[in-house]
Amino acid sequence: MLKETAIEIAPAVSLLFQTSLDQGNVLASWKTALVVPIFKKGNSSSAANYRPISLTSILCKLCEHIVHSTISRHLDRMGTLSDAQHGFRKKRSCETQLLLTVDDLARGLNDDKGQTDMILLDFSKAFDKVPHQRLLRKAASYGISGPVLAWIEDFLLERTQKVVLEGQSSRWAPVTSGVPQRSVLGPLLFLLYINDLPDCVAASTARMFADDTVVYRRITSHDDATALQCDIDALQQWADTWLMQFNASKCQLLRITLKRSPIKASYTISDQTLEEVDSAKLLGVEIDSKLTPSLPYLELEIMHPSRPRIDLQNLC
Repeated sequence: MLKETAIEIAPAVSLLFQTSLDQGNVLASWKTALVVPIFKKGNSSSAANYRPISLTSILCKLCEHIVHSTISRHLDRMGTLSDAQHGFRKKRSCETQLLLTVDDLARGLNDDKGQTDMILLDFSKAFDKVPHQRLLRKAASYGISGPVLAWIEDFLLERTQKVVLEGQSSRWAPVTSGVPQRSVLGPLLFLLYINDLPDCVAASTARMFADDTVVYRRITSHDDATALQCDIDALQQWADTWLMQFNASKCQLLRITLKRSPIKASYTISDQTLEEVDSAKLLGVEIDSKLTPSLPYLELEIMHPSRPRIDLQNLC
């Protein structure tokens, strides 16, 4: 309907958007969401194995695009977003994150059959746990202020949602934390909230795609393992400070090495020893301790004709 009547309703919609942004006020109907559960994996009878997708107003999404583009230009101009973050950003993707990470790991193998310990971190419901007031304080610290900040605050607060499934629906319930998934502005707000997370890593390398985070370090002695554990502890402290939570049972240790007798070290999060695995899935790519499966996959994906070509020499 919006497409068919675009010319006729454009002046009214433009006035509506301008008034909303000037007043920092979001219509109540724009702050309601129908949540559709999408099955991920595991036991289908467990609610924890479903991803909640919020269906929101199309007009609100159009207005979000205006706010999103304004904030993005500001962040790009100020160079605010961490270079470790590859999610929801122009000219960055799963491929760029994977290329840089695998290149680092491969270089570690080439140096006298070296060893790199990589920790794959798993946040527990990261998008749903973001505290609104702390997010707003971080946004303000990045130079977002005035009517734009007021509009974001009203966009986040007093939201309601209900679950819709197979023709049935739950009661309306208040949304007291988190950023709306499948909204236009939600992913960018999430990036702002976790933007300073890589700053906690002092001696290792961190790479992120939204909340998917890996931290790794070349291990030549037990002192290197201790340094990596210190960085993990710093990340845990950040999570505690900003009311986020790592799911320690799903965090994993992958030791990348060709050594027959690698340096064995265990790592912990919240006093729980991380599971050591022979292979792990990173952004959909299965990586083993010798990197054998991942490199052909990356080459195939990047050179696929439907995807843009990437200058590997400049990137890596």
